[in-house]
Amino acid sequence: MVKTIIREIFIMLLLCVAIVLVFAITLYDYIPINKVIPEKVTYEVPEDIKVELESNVSTEEAQPLNIVYSVDASDLEDYEQSGSYVPGKPNPFEAYTSNNGNSTILGGNTTTQKPTEEYYPSNTSTK
Repeated sequence: MVKTIIREIFIMLLLCVAIVLVFAITLYDYIPINKVIPEKVTYEVPEDIKVELESNVSTEEAQPLNIVYSVDASDLEDYEQSGSYVPGKPNPFEAYTSNNGNSTILGGNTTTQKPTEEYYPSNTSTK
């Protein structure tokens, strides 16, 4: 009985080895034998760039450019004639909207309020 069990195990091992050999032969092209592992790519700074980075940038080139705008009286007259300037407002060049009691202007945002009659109609109906 022990002899037959050992014989069966031996036959199973031979069968597994045969299956592995068949797979190895049929899938030989897909097995990576000479796999090429790429090397790490390093960046080297060219010499002319190194020299440019090491040289000091002049202070004139590093200064930010300050631009000053000014509006004189002739410009204000031109803007007033074109209608884009309204004197007496906190921001005189802001778009002007009329305030007829139904809208409120707060910092450029306009909110419109409906009269209370639209929400609560009066009960005075004529019969």
